[in-house]
Amino acid sequence: MNPSIRNVARLFGRALISWIFLFSSLGQITEFAKNVNHVTAAGMPMPQLAIITSITIQLLCGLAILLGFRIQIAAALLFLLLIPVTLVLHRFWEVSPSRIQEISFFKNMAIMGGLLFVATSNAGAYSVDALLGSDKS
Repeated sequence: MNPSIRNVARLFGRALISWIFLFSSLGQITEFAKNVNHVTAAGMPMPQLAIITSITIQLLCGLAILLGFRIQIAAALLFLLLIPVTLVLHRFWEVSPSRIQEISFFKNMAIMGGLLFVATSNAGAYSVDALLGSDKS
C-alpha cells in the first residue's frame, strides 16, 4: 500500500476507534449517577470508583489514540477495561430476551479485536509520536 494512503488510513482509523471511547466517557460524566446505579445493579464492586476509572481510562486513552500518542499502551488499557465491562454489564445469556445486551457484548468483542490491531501497530506519520520521533512508520 502507498505510504501516504496508509498514513491517512491510520489517522482515520484512530479517529474512528477513539470516538466511541471519547463519546462514552462524556456520557458517563454527564449521567454519572445513572451509570453508578447501572453498575451497582449489575453487581460490580465499588461502582463509583468503577465509573471514575472508566471515565479516566476512556477519556485519556481515547485522546491518546486520536492524537497518536503511545497508542499501543492506550489500546492495551482500553482492551483491559473492556474485559470486565463486557463480562459484567452485557451478560445477555442471563436475561431473556436481551437482544440489546447480546449486540453490546459482541460489539465490545469487535472493538476489542480492533484494539488488538491498534496495540500491535504504530500511529503513522500524522501523529504526536511521529512528531516526537518515537513512531517508526
